Formats: sequence, structure tokens, C-alpha cells
Amino acid sequence: MPFTMSLAKLLPNFSGKECEMPTKFITEFEILASDLVGNSDEYLLRAVQQSLSETALTWYIQTQQEQSVNSWTQF
Repeated sequence: MPFTMSLAKLLPNFSGKECEMPTKFITEFEILASDLVGNSDEYLLRAVQQSLSETALTWYIQTQQEQSVNSWTQF
């Protein structure tokens, strides 16, 4: 199933604040996203972009500019 914005609303969000736990976000995201979009790297990466905000989104954009993230394992 292709990723859509309506699916993004069902996924956890991560902003990168100190009170958030990155490993918990990744675990929850993998469980929910794989049920919604499967295990395709393309769909998982597209979905995770919609789940990031604030500092976490800035980190992702900077990482993409420095070295493209092409697989879920790289993320």
C-alpha cells in the first residue's frame, strides 16, 4: 500500500526533544509502519519523514544533504 498523508496521522511523531526516547520511537514506528506500508525501504523512509518535526526533522534534512539515506537500515 503506498504511503499517503492520511497514513501519516496514524504513526508516532518524534521531534527530538530531550524528554523523548529515540529507540522507543523507532520501535513503535517500525511496528505501526510495517503494518500500514509494509517493509519497503522507500515507503518506510517516506513515512518517517512525515513523522519527524522540529530538531529531528532538521537533523534528517542535514543528514540527507551530507549523505543520502537510501535504506531503512541507514536511517
